Amino acid sequence: MSCSGFTSSFTKSLEESSSRIHAWAEMKKKEADTAVMEAKAVENEEQRKIDGLLRQFKSLQYQRGIVSRAKDGNFTNGGGLKEQREKLLSKQVKLKEDIDLLNTRKKVEQSKLDEVLAEESMYRLKALEIRDKKREIEENKNTTIEDLTRGLLNYRYTGLNFDKDLPSCCSFVFTKIDPNQESREFTFSLNVNENHLYVLTACNPTLDTSKTQALLNTLNSHPDNGFNSLILGMRKLFKATL
Repeated sequence: MSCSGFTSSFTKSLEESSSRIHAWAEMKKKEADTAVMEAKAVENEEQRKIDGLLRQFKSLQYQRGIVSRAKDGNFTNGGGLKEQREKLLSKQVKLKEDIDLLNTRKKVEQSKLDEVLAEESMYRLKALEIRDKKREIEENKNTTIEDLTRGLLNYRYTGLNFDKDLPSCCSFVFTKIDPNQESREFTFSLNVNENHLYVLTACNPTLDTSKTQALLNTLNSHPDNGFNSLILGMRKLFKATL
């Protein structure tokens, strides 16, 4: 069995989730941008209408009687002053209705945009939390293995040697167990899984699983001083195979 921190499927799942979140957020942002552009176009069109009405209103100010001449030299035929005022009031009412409708549309589009931005922010935070959690797990694994490495120096005189295969995995080699062949190697590998628990990933020669699991349970329950029990216990189990 190989030594590893995260499984490839777990890492791939994190990457796929992050990619889907990013794609979804980009799609929503594009939709929001399109909505804002459409609202802006409507606003510009309404402003153009307003400007036109204002020009008409200025033209009315220069009218006298039924027909009058504006400063630009053009004639405006709009009937009597009273009739023209009534038309202007009607246009102002219509203009107000159009402006109110535009403002309502803008509020709706702004609400949609706010929702999209809020969802995008939420998924961005989740992605950051996943990244930070992954970094924390990796740092915890590295710290654990480094602590084990320092502690193992005290056991070299018993024929114990070790090698860090990966940041979260360490292989142990016992010699001086078989009196007939002191150089014979008895090996096992210790790993830290995703739940921050020690697991046995390889053992040669094979030992009783129930006995090795009991040693691991002690180590996981008392990580500060359970390592001594693990080393001594594994050496006794190997010696019992002779």
